[in-house]
Amino acid sequence: MRLFRLEDTSRPTVEQAFSGLGGLHASGRWHTEGRRIIYVSESLALASLEKLVHAHSLRALARLNYFEVTVPDNLIERPQDYPASWNADPAPPETRAYGDQWLTEERSAALLIPSAIIPVENNCLLNPAHPAFDLRWVRGPMPFNYDPRIKAAYEAALTHKRHQ
Repeated sequence: MRLFRLEDTSRPTVEQAFSGLGGLHASGRWHTEGRRIIYVSESLALASLEKLVHAHSLRALARLNYFEVTVPDNLIERPQDYPASWNADPAPPETRAYGDQWLTEERSAALLIPSAIIPVENNCLLNPAHPAFDLRWVRGPMPFNYDPRIKAAYEAALTHKRHQ
């Protein structure tokens, strides 16, 4: 399966972008802080939307690279059901527990999960501690730039939010 990741240019190497160290510093929808994990998306467009909703400044959207990842299908777990409130905002503890259990059990190198932004599309979790995980799956970095209209709309939304 071909997947994509957007990463700040301050982490320009495959080893930096796919270390999973970000998960040590903050919890995400599908993991608890203190666990190495990598979030990727099934399309570059979805990866760009995920980056937009998690960005806290226009600067976070300015210097980006993208990486393509090809994970062997037999190493991807495709669950049939998820915690009932998996797409709630903020993310509920049940989804973190679900991802944490997957990481702990090392059932697969990758876990396919729905996107809370576009539920009919998927993100994928990668477990860099899994014995089958391989950085040779990754191509990149390649430069990525948002269209100036997207940046302008994002900046306008931030300004509006500050003035409320």
